[in-house]
Amino acid sequence: MKIKYFLSIFLLLFTLGCVKEDPFVEFDRYSNTPTGNFQAFWDGMSRRYAFWGYDPTNWDAVYDKYINKVTDETTDAELAEIFDEMVENLIDCHYKIEIEVDGEPKLIVPGLVKQKDLNYHYLLDDNYFETTMFARLSPGTRKKFNGFVYGAIDNKYQYIRIPQFNIFGNLLDQNNLQFFSDMIEFMANPAPQYKGVILDLRENVGGNADEVTLIAGNFLDKELVVGESRYKYGSNRNEFGPWIPQKIYPNPEGYNPLPVVVLCNGFTISAAERVTMALSLLPQVTVVGETTYGAQSVVSFGSEARDFNYAGAFNLPNGWNVSTAVEVYRFADGNLYEGIGFPPDVAVPFDVNLFKTTGRDNQLERALQILPK
Repeated sequence: MKIKYFLSIFLLLFTLGCVKEDPFVEFDRYSNTPTGNFQAFWDGMSRRYAFWGYDPTNWDAVYDKYINKVTDETTDAELAEIFDEMVENLIDCHYKIEIEVDGEPKLIVPGLVKQKDLNYHYLLDDNYFETTMFARLSPGTRKKFNGFVYGAIDNKYQYIRIPQFNIFGNLLDQNNLQFFSDMIEFMANPAPQYKGVILDLRENVGGNADEVTLIAGNFLDKELVVGESRYKYGSNRNEFGPWIPQKIYPNPEGYNPLPVVVLCNGFTISAAERVTMALSLLPQVTVVGETTYGAQSVVSFGSEARDFNYAGAFNLPNGWNVSTAVEVYRFADGNLYEGIGFPPDVAVPFDVNLFKTTGRDNQLERALQILPK
């Protein structure tokens, strides 16, 4: 793929992604006291959380439950614990509160605790992909960079592992640009001997949603509506703009028609989920593995949302930062998968014992069984 075209995508999306400054700055009316921070937090969530109407949490009842537990004698540690309890059932899996207690930074991330097994194996890390998986790829086809790995398995199947969607962020260095340009070219224009594709999005922590088209577009021959989004345009809980179709577009310099298996698991997050969901709409694609994380709605504004900006991050008087999604994203089937995760077509739980004792990756093996022989 021509580097000039690759850069043009980046520059266009960067320009469109620039948004005006959020005018909603009202928290200076609250005092920097435990009670003032509690009121600012509750009010900020009431006004800026995008999922009221979808989230089953009764935010008014939460206020009634906790208001009398906070006094001006409440410590930072106690206030943090109260906030943690208040948000533990929210469906927004991007949600986090960055706090500081006794000079130590901490995070409240209810989605991670609620959705994930605290004994998760963490075996499929960058080291596995850059060593074991890389070694399995055919010499002469394999390349790697910062967790990105691609090449051919047995000179028969294309394999592309993407650890996060930060490709545009890597383009400032000419060597990085060449790697990613070559990766997209490999993905979009398969050699005649290839019979299928494995797109490995396991342990992909997400990133820039504008890169969904950059990856998924290589498997499209025409424009595809993959869902729709809407944004809060006022400070009341249910003030939303219209539903806006979310589309992805084919790569004009290549089209890969081969059967595709997308590998995903519980740490396939955010933009990686949106790629998985988009590709699942294609008849040649099979999603294999485990249900994804459940954080598909973006945390920064896209170009179509510049004027609908009564959602997202805000700071409390004490400096604590609350970060939340800015949109409601609904998949093409009409369902919200926020807080739930997107299920695979073929469920294959990762076999930890098999991996530890033999080094075999049963999810990868299942993907190879599905693709043509």
